[in-house]
Parts: sequence; C-alpha cells; structure tokens
Amino acid sequence: MCFDTAIDGQRYTQRRLEFESNTIAPSMPKNVPIERHASKLYTHTLLLEVQKEIYRGMTFCYIASKNPELDGVKIYTIVHTNRQYKDINEFEVSFDTRDRSVSFSCMGYTRLGYLCRHAFCVYRYNQVDEIPVQYQPGRWKRDILPRRVFSMSNTYSADTDAESVFRNEIFDLVIEYTSILIV
Repeated sequence: MCFDTAIDGQRYTQRRLEFESNTIAPSMPKNVPIERHASKLYTHTLLLEVQKEIYRGMTFCYIASKNPELDGVKIYTIVHTNRQYKDINEFEVSFDTRDRSVSFSCMGYTRLGYLCRHAFCVYRYNQVDEIPVQYQPGRWKRDILPRRVFSMSNTYSADTDAESVFRNEIFDLVIEYTSILIV
C-alpha cells in the first residue's frame, strides 16, 4: 500500500507539471527569438532556468576578443561580469558555423544539462534564433512521456474486459485531442 501511495503521488505530480507546461503561457520579458523557441521546446520549470541564462548572457556577458575563423570554427573569449559590471571570469567558447554547435571552457552544458549564458552570448552575436537539435535533450522536452502513461487504464486499476478497455481508449483519445485543441 505504501508503494501504491508513493507511485500515485509521483503520477499526480507528473500530471500537474505536464498540465502546467501545456497550459501556462510563460512570460517573455525580453521576447528574444531564441527565448520564444525555448518556450515551445522545454518544460515550464526548465524554461524559467533557461530564461535566466538567456538574460544573464545578454546582461552580464560580453565578447572580449574573437579569433579569426578557421575551418568554420570561431573562437571567442567571453567575459562574465557581476552586478556592478566588474569582470569576474573569462571563458573560451568555440562556435562551429556549420552545425551551430558550441563548446565552452565553463562546462555549463555538461554540468547543468542545458545551455549556459556564454553559449547564449555567442548565439546572440551570431544571430542564432533557435536552440540546435544537439542541445535539446529529451529529458527536458515537453511531451517526452507518451500519452499512454496518463491513460485511464494506467491511472486506475486496469479492467481487462473488452467494454472497459474500449471505454478507456475512447476516453484517452478524447483527452488527447482536447489537449491538442487547447494548446
């Protein structure tokens, strides 16, 4: 019984967060194109973190130097400042113009799982308006779980008789198409 209660709590939390991601319109204080793309891509919770990084990349980072392009790769030195705009750290960011990939010395993507402010600073400079596919990990995306996870037969004890299975499948389809119409 304790296991069932714990699983029900996790399912409830997952459904609530899924609902928030699908229905709550995020605020876009800067309304930057890459921010709009992130709002369509990421869950509501992660979007708030990505928005902070975009803002910090616009406000507290600047390109101090740029090396000449070599084989489609541009190397930038990004300076990170504090709130008083005093330089704190320098990071090196490599930007590949062919596939819009970045590699950076701060290791932010490896540590956090989403792009850091230094990457957004370089993307803004190079006018990249969308987050590249290689930086869209499945665990942060909207609708990563299949709709079957939230189906009636998975939510409640499964009735195996034909009428109950048919009714649950119809109800699942109604919920799925209603959610598509709302969004």
